[in-house]
Amino acid sequence: MAEGSLQEVESVSWSKRILPFGILVLLVAVWFWPITIAGQRPVSSEILSVHLPAMTYYDSALRHGRLPLWNEQSGFGVPVLAEGQIGALYPLHLLLYGLFDAHDAYANSMVLHFVLAGWFAYLCARGFQLNRWASILTAVVFIGQGFFIGHQSQQWSYTTGCWLPLAVLAVWRWLNDGAWYWLCCVTLVLAVQLLGGHFQIAFYTQLVIVMLAGTAVLFAQGRRCVILWRSLLLPPAMVGALAMAAIQLVPTAELLIWGSARGRNLEYITSFATHPLALINYIAPTLLAHPLWKPTVWVPWHTAHLESLPYIGLLPFGLALWAIGVGRRDEKVRVWCMVLFGSLALSIIPSLPNIRLLMTLPGFEWFPGAARWSIVSGLFLGLLAGRGLERIEPVRFHRWCRAYVAVAVIVLVLGMAGIIAVTARSDQFNKSPDRFLWNELLSHGYTLRELRSESVTFKEELSNILAEELTLPAVNLGLLVVISLIRPLYHSKRRLMLVVLVWSIFDLSMVTATLRDVSFEPDIALVERSRVLGEVAARTSGRVIAPFHNLWMLAGAAPLGNDTIPDTQVYWSERTSVVADLFWPRSSFAIMSGRVPRWWDMGLRLGMTDQGLQADDVEFLRLADVRMLVREPVRAFRITKNLRLVKRISDPWLTMYRYKAAPPSWVSWTLWQPDVRTSRAWTFPLPATSDAAPGTDPRLFRRPPPARRRMLEHASPADRVIVAGERVKVSGTADSPAVLVLADMLYLGWHAELTQNGTTGPVPIESAFGGWRAVEIPESGRYEVTFEYRPESFLLGRRITLATIAVWLAFSFVTIMIPPWPSQPSGASSP
Repeated sequence: MAEGSLQEVESVSWSKRILPFGILVLLVAVWFWPITIAGQRPVSSEILSVHLPAMTYYDSALRHGRLPLWNEQSGFGVPVLAEGQIGALYPLHLLLYGLFDAHDAYANSMVLHFVLAGWFAYLCARGFQLNRWASILTAVVFIGQGFFIGHQSQQWSYTTGCWLPLAVLAVWRWLNDGAWYWLCCVTLVLAVQLLGGHFQIAFYTQLVIVMLAGTAVLFAQGRRCVILWRSLLLPPAMVGALAMAAIQLVPTAELLIWGSARGRNLEYITSFATHPLALINYIAPTLLAHPLWKPTVWVPWHTAHLESLPYIGLLPFGLALWAIGVGRRDEKVRVWCMVLFGSLALSIIPSLPNIRLLMTLPGFEWFPGAARWSIVSGLFLGLLAGRGLERIEPVRFHRWCRAYVAVAVIVLVLGMAGIIAVTARSDQFNKSPDRFLWNELLSHGYTLRELRSESVTFKEELSNILAEELTLPAVNLGLLVVISLIRPLYHSKRRLMLVVLVWSIFDLSMVTATLRDVSFEPDIALVERSRVLGEVAARTSGRVIAPFHNLWMLAGAAPLGNDTIPDTQVYWSERTSVVADLFWPRSSFAIMSGRVPRWWDMGLRLGMTDQGLQADDVEFLRLADVRMLVREPVRAFRITKNLRLVKRISDPWLTMYRYKAAPPSWVSWTLWQPDVRTSRAWTFPLPATSDAAPGTDPRLFRRPPPARRRMLEHASPADRVIVAGERVKVSGTADSPAVLVLADMLYLGWHAELTQNGTTGPVPIESAFGGWRAVEIPESGRYEVTFEYRPESFLLGRRITLATIAVWLAFSFVTIMIPPWPSQPSGASSP
């Protein structure tokens, strides 16, 4: 009988442990039902033009048995490991992209990381001793918050963001329990997060650890000295995490040193912060989402709606405020409040005067987008909401609901009045929208006739905008009042917790479905869906100039994108802000690479021009081996000498993707090709040994030479160029001593060997035309030059990482034998 009772208790205990995980898995499966049930794949402008092409390249490299250190398909090549954005060494990426193809791995990664985010948030709440239902609410709030809604198309948001709750849990358990394995866990979690593909969230996590430790010491009762000593061991653990991730961080540090801070000014760093008035989105998440708010509100504020969306759910937000009000003497509530207020302050500080200089401090000066602190505030608001759910009683719930709704309505009215007052002073208040904004307005339901008639202005549309955007918040508040009137729904504490949880899930689900910038499409190859992509894939594997950044990598081509220095003046101007993605570099390398001259944004300039190409432009196409130009339907293009029209193509899918509206039947894309020889590598005869004019050595130029110098008349294209990631082989014949120029980026870590006349030996790589690789060919005759990327930074980082892992394993093994550090001196009474 006793044995049967024990088995029954163990069964109940196991079911209680597995139930929360099952709820979270089911919730994520429902939220991502197009992936989990319908077998579709996530698509968005960001996914298709940035992340999926990069991850497809990563997947291809792994399948060929190599770890990608260099991406030769992006522009003139980039040190892809040093960039860090694809998370090349992130363990889950290595697992998923080793098991599945790129499209399946990308979709599975999204689902898996949201499950992990929810589960880690649940464990975090349990570590703070919240009950199971309150912990589930914390998890739901964390994965459903506005940060993940607004950044769902950016894979780094969930690959790095999911580890934040686990890091907080490990730190808190170490501070309070003193078990050494929690300190080891801190190091491991921080190291894995650093490998996840975005250093900003990892930096925020480390600042959260500092804030958490500091507030824990401040509010410790009777054990301050113990907590203080444990806090002093956190910095070594954080340094250990940096050392464990050195295989990633050392190449990135090299990139930072090699590059320059040009363009990374205070205006750039303070972009995409949360404006204080935007905090109204805690109550009304759909407010300020209409396209007409962009030129009137978001551009003057230098931010964007989805970037600044802090929503965590109407009811959880109220419960968090309730917990703050009634739990002032609760140690954990006070700690959470300090971290919460710190994260909120850091998210809005760039919007405030006289405090912006904080953003120039080390760490802060690396990243724009201070609004991303909302991931931290979302976690701690979720913990507070869980505490509020525990503290509120069913007999008080109906009165609390009505009071909360009344206060929310007052705040909403006052906030809207302030925003409208600010908007009324805008120059765009009475103006019709610029043509650059038409695409978004067409996708929002406006007609081309309305836009051409200039009858659409923000002033005229304001009432319609408010009616549209306030519908969901009004329904939310109204239903909350209705629920407060139906007392049988929450006559017991268990029912109340269930009602709050179900309501929060429904609320966040509606907001996610309304606002997230990700849609889903059937799993069909894009080269089959898009006729233009199909044509590019069939006609060239070389470089192309085309819109949509790296989308063309999916067709096997190498796009010349926006490898330029950020220009915030252009980005936030009234006209260009609505097409701002064209003027904001898509890679951290482009931002940091100050040594790359500005002509490296030629791909953007030639892709945007409505005029024909000049002779200098055609010369650039030949040198850079650009084999195709793809022109948008709305951009006229004057026929240019040495450039021929290949084909006109009607592509509804690509047009819808570009313009976010159904295309007319007559809209067609055009494909152009240079009608002259292009090559990735050329040999230029040295002036002293040939008929070449003096001063035509390519190593003397800071940019491609003007056509009037006629340098290509004497140059010879290489016979063969074989590009394979970290290795490039160039072979040909030189008629005299010459300089071989390879139109790939010159960067630290590249080495070259020259084989000529039966002799092979290393040769130095010099700069040509300001940023390409040049090797001198000392004699005439056949030659073969092998370029190989062997960065010392990667080798050094690997050694540091392996040594740190060995020390960490040894320390972890030893700590199993060490008892927890006592929370109080021997003989002291419990607090």
